[in-house]
Amino acid sequence: MSRGAPMGRRSLRLNLVLWFTSIFALILALSDYVTYQVLRQVLVAGLDASLVSIAAERSTDLGEVAALDPTLDRHHKQFTPRFVQLLDDAGHVVGQYGLADGSGPAISQTQLAVVLGGGVVTGDSFAGGQTSRVGAVRGELDGEPVAVVIGAAADALNDTTSRIAMILLLIDVVAVAASIVGGSLIIGKALRPVDHITHRARQIGAGDLRRRLEYMDSSAEMVHLTSVLNEMLDKLQRLFDSQKQFVQDAAHEIRSPLAALRCRLEVVLRQRREAGEYKRVIEGALEDATRLTGLADDLFLLARADSDNFTMDFREVLLSEVVTAVHAQLTPVAEANQLRFEIAVLSDCLVYADRERLHQAFRNIAENSLKYTPAGGCVSIEVDRAGEEARVEIADTGIGIPAEEQQKIFHRFYRVDRARSRSDGGTGLGLAICDQIVRAHQGRIEVESEPGRGSRFIVYLASATSLVDSAPSEEVGTGFLSRNS
Repeated sequence: MSRGAPMGRRSLRLNLVLWFTSIFALILALSDYVTYQVLRQVLVAGLDASLVSIAAERSTDLGEVAALDPTLDRHHKQFTPRFVQLLDDAGHVVGQYGLADGSGPAISQTQLAVVLGGGVVTGDSFAGGQTSRVGAVRGELDGEPVAVVIGAAADALNDTTSRIAMILLLIDVVAVAASIVGGSLIIGKALRPVDHITHRARQIGAGDLRRRLEYMDSSAEMVHLTSVLNEMLDKLQRLFDSQKQFVQDAAHEIRSPLAALRCRLEVVLRQRREAGEYKRVIEGALEDATRLTGLADDLFLLARADSDNFTMDFREVLLSEVVTAVHAQLTPVAEANQLRFEIAVLSDCLVYADRERLHQAFRNIAENSLKYTPAGGCVSIEVDRAGEEARVEIADTGIGIPAEEQQKIFHRFYRVDRARSRSDGGTGLGLAICDQIVRAHQGRIEVESEPGRGSRFIVYLASATSLVDSAPSEEVGTGFLSRNS
């Protein structure tokens, strides 16, 4: 039993063998039952035909007593009739041979009426204290109609059918044993690729995620299974690599402000200084602490997103109100950097969203645009409708983003200009958080940029009419941020 498997569980191979053997045995039993019944009916029919034939021969020569002796028959050597009995229309025995005196009629009154009416009767009888097979036809004795009944022992028939049953049973036992052996071999061969997959998966699980499963079987099912598992391993490898890089980047980002904070404090403690110097050190330490706090908040938000534990308050929100608040909040930053910061609401849109999270996403994008736009440039926010979707465009005349970098900017801790971003206090998580928030609102972000000419971030959100049916509640909705891969 493999490590970690529940105790008492049967293996798949054993279950398949048991099912295969059980179904095969059931089919074999039904087949043997039908075969046994057919053979028995054939034997009974042959015996009945012989009895009727002998009875018909005897019915033509009833004048002599010797004609009643069944042993005188010379045409039916396959069995020996046991007795002959003649019955009148009242059911009285008018002659018999092979039965003790006083024996009752071998057929019933109903059967007697059928025979005297010209019919033929065959069946089982308990004449003379023994079970017999009888055949009866109509004959005449001294001008009176009589029933000529010929009986034969049923022991021979029963012995024959018993031997047939034993032979079939013996064949069944051999066939079931052969099915167990053959089924085990066939199922074992069929499951060999599964064993290979299990072995390789255990090796891969030991830490080598770069190894992949080999195609050991050409069947469509195994090829499909192997392909699906290899695709899953590819995704797991990318996920683990991303987590590893994320941890390394997070450690690096935390180490820098901590090192700066420690350095400031160590320097100031080496000797006594003026109050102004202490104040400058404390202010620098406060900046480092503020940066660490912001980084911790962003990491906490992404961690909650990864654990599907990100609760959002969905309500009907006018986009004009959200972008106006973002514009008002960042206008002092634009003025300090000598930038024009414009806003235009071409067509107001109602969306079903978490106002605070949406404000955070638009603010992060706008802050990014203000940060990378030189003095004298322009940053604009535009709200419009695009078919059934709401459209928010944040454009700038900044440094732009190279084409090969545009899809990477939403990765965690990724920076196009690492030195400048870190000096400006950026953590490299802003756009990653934006992307997660927009995805949680069933939206998407598109980027159009050209180095030296600026960038355009276009956010598309579903309108309130298309989201209201999927929202959990009118008052409070719960959403999650999918991990950006």
